[in-house]
Amino acid sequence: MERKADFEKFAELFTGMHLIFGEGKELNPALIEIYFKSLERFEIDVVENAINSVAGTRIFPGLPKPAELIQAIEGTPADEAVMAFEEVRQLVVKYGYYDTVKFNYPGSAATIEHLGGWLQISSMDNEQFKWFEKDFLKIYPTMKKKGSGPDKLLGFHDQNNLVDAEKYKDRMLLNPVKSVDGLVKKFLREVN
Repeated sequence: MERKADFEKFAELFTGMHLIFGEGKELNPALIEIYFKSLERFEIDVVENAINSVAGTRIFPGLPKPAELIQAIEGTPADEAVMAFEEVRQLVVKYGYYDTVKFNYPGSAATIEHLGGWLQISSMDNEQFKWFEKDFLKIYPTMKKKGSGPDKLLGFHDQNNLVDAEKYKDRMLLNPVKSVDGLVKKFLREVN
C-alpha cells in the first residue's frame, strides 16, 4: 500500500470494521496505525477484500487480529498445502519421471525429498499416490516453515547426466571456451 492515499482508505475500512466488531469501544488512532503497518505489504484492494470477507464470515466478538486478516488474504497453511499438492500432481502428469521440475511453492521440493524423492513419487501407481497425497498434505506446512530445500528436483535424465559427468570428468575439457578459442587461434595461424 502507498502510505498517504492508502492510509486514508484503510482508516475508512478499519472504521467500518470497528463499527461491526468494536463492541461499542472507542476507536483508537494508534490501533489503526498498528493494523495498517501489519497489512501494508498488501495492495489496498486486497486488504479491502479481506476485511469484507472477514466481516461476512466472522462470528466471534471483538476485532479480528491482523493475523486473521493476513490469513484471509494468504489462506491457511492447509490451503497452501492443497495448492502445492495440486501443482505436484500436474507436474507428475506433465513431466513425469524423466524431466527436471521446478516448483512455485516453497516447501514442495523439500516435502517430496522427505517422502522419497521425485523419481519415486513420479513412478507411483494411483493407490500409492493417494497415500503420498495424504502424507504430503500433512508434512508440507512443516517443511515450508523450515524454509530449507531446493526449488527444483532433478528428473532421471539430469540425474544420469550428473553421474556421467562425474564418471568422465577427467576426459572433459576443463574450460571448453578457452580450449575452443585456442584451437581457432591455432588454426588461423596455420592458415595464414
